Order: sequence, then structure tokens, then C-alpha cells
Amino acid sequence: MVYAFVLKIFLAFFGGIALVSNSALLVYTLLLKERHMFEKLVLIHVTGSAITGLGYLTSYTIKLSTSCHLHYSTPANCIARSPQIFCFVIGIPMESMGVLILVFDRFIATLNRSSWKFTNYHLVICMSTIASIVTCMAIALLLLCLYTKGTIISSCCYMETTAPKYYYELYYYLILSTGYANITVFTVTAIRYWHKRLHQLDSEHLQQSSGKYEAVCMKHTAIICLFGFMLQTIPSTISTYAYHNDTDSVIVPNMSAICIACYCAYPVYRFWTNPFCNRDNNSSVTFLNT
Repeated sequence: MVYAFVLKIFLAFFGGIALVSNSALLVYTLLLKERHMFEKLVLIHVTGSAITGLGYLTSYTIKLSTSCHLHYSTPANCIARSPQIFCFVIGIPMESMGVLILVFDRFIATLNRSSWKFTNYHLVICMSTIASIVTCMAIALLLLCLYTKGTIISSCCYMETTAPKYYYELYYYLILSTGYANITVFTVTAIRYWHKRLHQLDSEHLQQSSGKYEAVCMKHTAIICLFGFMLQTIPSTISTYAYHNDTDSVIVPNMSAICIACYCAYPVYRFWTNPFCNRDNNSSVTFLNT
């Protein structure tokens, strides 16, 4: 079908944009001589989005050269032919949990407790925890596919037909619960932040470096969180419901076409506007109207 072919081109193209834009932002941030904690935390989200973009690009580029049809095979054969499935297993949860860490960082910043803040130690703990979770998920999928008997599977090895149904549902329940937690914590944080600004006794505070830093961080967190909720959480909710109830199979790939925009939205915004901040010759921070 022409529509299916165009959809594959669309997903492969935007998968490439997600990979290139997030990789460029990752390299740009790592090359900075001085990085703020917020910039370090963003790297988790960016890395997950880059891995997901690689999965989309590789998966749908391969599918452009083959026709998708149902045939009798084993999930292990799909894993061997399409190892990029692991990019989705690792990248999407990493991206979602990275956003959760960002919104918690902003929530802590609104508590006005100088002793409560993210440090490099906490960053390492968060990264180690996320790495452990996604690694366990990837190993679980591998073991389940190796020990699952032959069944009717799409020759394109879509994840929803390759992974056992209960694994696929649990996988998306994790993403959905993280997505709804993100928007809930962000809503509370936004209310606290604006309440803090409205009741700020010292109006000059907002003109100071710390006040501008908080404003920029809040703006970027809002962009990441809202894009993620509208372009990932809501479409994923629809596709999970459709998959669980065995409704129209066209819904899942159509929702994937919406979700892919989530993974390239933030880096494209960053490069379309100004960088997060500039450093002058004295390595001081000059905030821009980003």
C-alpha cells in the first residue's frame, strides 16, 4: 500500500533527524568546559532520544526494502534479524525517566532548601539506576524471545508482534506511568514556581543570575515535559489500549508516527533558537532569551 510505504519513509526520516539532532546536542553539551547540573540531567533525556531515533531509522529503513507479511517463525529469529528492537527497549524508557529526573530537579528547586539539590553523586545514582532498569528490560526480552516457541509473526519484526503480549503491555505501562508522573510532578512544580515568583519579596532576585537560571531551566523543562506528554504519553495510551483490546492494527504504527516527533522536538528547538547559555572569555554565564 502507498500509505504504508509513505509512513515508513516518514518514520525513517524523522528517526534520522532524532538521531542526528540529539547526538549533536549530546556532543555539544559534552564539549562545554563548564556544565550546569541541569545541562547534565538533560543528557539522560537526550541520550535516550538518540537511541530511539537510531531504532526508528534502522528499523524502517530495513522495512522499506522488504514487504511486511505474516509468517510462521520464532521471536528469536526476529531478534537476530532486527536487533534494533533493543533500541526501543532501552531508548524510550531512558528518555521518559530522564524527563522524570528533570521535573524532580525543578520541584526540589522550588522548595527553597539550599541543602536539597542534585549533585554529581545523585546524578551518578540516577544514571546507574536507569541503566540497570533498561538493561534488565533488554535481557528479559532476549530471554523471553529465546525461549518462546514458533508462532505467527510479521516479517518486519514489529516489537508488538515479536515480544510476548504481557511483556509489551508491561513495557508500555512503565512508559505510561512515567509519562503521567512527569506531567503530574511538573504541574505541581509549575504552580509552586509561579507562586514563588508572584510572592517574591525581592524583585531584584529575578534580575540576578540564579533567578534567570531558574527561569531558563523551568522553560526548558516545560518544553520537554509538555512535548513528551502530548506527543508520546497520549499517543502511547491510545496504542496500548488498541493493542490490549485487539482493535485496528493500523492504530499502533500511526501512533508511532506521532511519537517520533517527541524525540526530535527538543534538540531541534535548541538549535533553532539560541543555545542554553553562552560562556564569555571569563567563563561566566550569560543567559539568553531562549
